[in-house]
Order: sequence, then C-alpha cells, then structure tokens
Amino acid sequence: MSSVNFPFGNLFLPPVRTHPAGDAVGDRPLPPVGGSSLAGLLSPLRARLRPVPHGHELTIQPMRPVDALGPFLAPAARADSDDRTPPAASTLLLGVRPAASPLPTIESGVEPLGPGRLVVSDAALPGLIAGGVPFDTAVRIEGPIEVSDAVWIQRGLDRGGHPLASEVRAIRSMQVGPNRTLLVHARHVRDAAAFAAEPIRHFLAAVAGLPLADVPPPDVGLLLPMFEVGGEFTIRPIETDVYSTSVDVGIATNPPESPRPADASLIYDLLGASWHGE
Repeated sequence: MSSVNFPFGNLFLPPVRTHPAGDAVGDRPLPPVGGSSLAGLLSPLRARLRPVPHGHELTIQPMRPVDALGPFLAPAARADSDDRTPPAASTLLLGVRPAASPLPTIESGVEPLGPGRLVVSDAALPGLIAGGVPFDTAVRIEGPIEVSDAVWIQRGLDRGGHPLASEVRAIRSMQVGPNRTLLVHARHVRDAAAFAAEPIRHFLAAVAGLPLADVPPPDVGLLLPMFEVGGEFTIRPIETDVYSTSVDVGIATNPPESPRPADASLIYDLLGASWHGE
C-alpha cells in the first residue's frame, strides 16, 4: 500500500459524490466502470520516463502532489554496495504562495528560508500538502538545508535545469505543472518509476469500483518493462476489462498520439488483491 493515505478521493473520479439521503459518499465502492456512463469521467493516464543528467525524469498526468507523498517520502534506492546510513532528510518547498490559513510554526516542523521558500520536516509535510498550501517545486534533500542551498537550487530552476543537477544531496524532486501534471526527477530509475504506480492504483480502484485504500500500487518491477519499450506508456479506460475475479489493464507502450491499441497489460487479481504482468 502507499505509505501515505488521505481522504481526497480518487484521482480519476469527481471529488465529491452525494448519496440521495444527502450524506457524502467519499471513497465508498462504486459500480465497476464496464460500459457505464462512469467510463466517460475517466481520463487516460500517461507516463514518460527518460534518463537525464544526474538521474531520471518522469512526466505523469494526471497526478496531484498529495497522491505522490508515498514515493516522495520513501527511502532512496541505493546500490547494493552502499550500506552507509543516510543522514536525515527534509523537504525544501519553492514557489510557496500565500495560503488561506496561516502556515505552521517552526516548532511544528516548518522553517521559512526567504520569500516563497520553506524547509519542511517529514512530520509536517503531509499536513502541509494535504492542507492545500500551493507550491511549485518540492525537493527531497539529505542533511541540513541552508538559505544558500535554496537560492542555488532556485537559480538552477530559473535557468531551465532540475534540482538534482544543482544540489548533490538532493534525492528526488517533484514540480507541479498545469492540468494535474507532475514532473519528477530522481537519482535512481526505480525511485522515479515508483511515482507512476500511485495513479495506476487510483485508476484500478475507479474502474473496478473499489475503495482506494483496498488497492495496493503495482510493484515497480512490473512497470519498468513497460517503460523499456519506448520510454512511455498510456492507459485508456476503453482498453481495460473488468471481470468477476480480475481486471485486465491495457497498456499502450507507443506514443499517446499513436492510433495503435494496447500492446501490454497489467492484471489485477481481485480475490488476492495483487498485481501480475502479462
């Protein structure tokens, strides 16, 4: 399961659904999509992974920062020979804009580092993002974060670079784009691909009519072969089949604009709540 869960509803479904009696349905089970009008509400899921200097870049749509907290806060993947204990990590938020409610105090794990810049502890980050504080970039950094670090990373971004190229201690970052697009950079390819597993979890829950909390994300080992074909994949509702005991999620490993149908699939076992490749 994702290490962080919040009651923000499913990424692929309307944020609020109301029971005839007037109580909020939230994330209760829905009928499976299979041919129903609900299918029209689901947008395609698109992900592109490519190597870049100092790491790997993942562009994924749709995805919200709150849905990315699990892979963002996860321990960094390391080489087998690297058995050192990493220093404690914190998160640098850049491009923070005024929120409707006051930001937490330093004592609660939030430290201002200048206009639009905050250092946030692991304990404070979920509540801050879940509370809707708008920001442009989040950078996961090992060790202490100084004002000079934040300034240097911001300058790199302004020049069109990414945070990992500006700061050697940066583990991963996520930049918020328009239309629920997330741009992720990570040192290790598995760290980057892990972000793609979270919206797939949302997609499966939506098409199968399951509560989001009951669906685990697929293992990264199942996703990497999809990326190895052409560096990207698309999941479309029309190419996903819901059966009584399983869901066959069609994966198109060709460019999103290609008319070719899905050429791979992920199988979700409804009885065992587990993912398999095909």
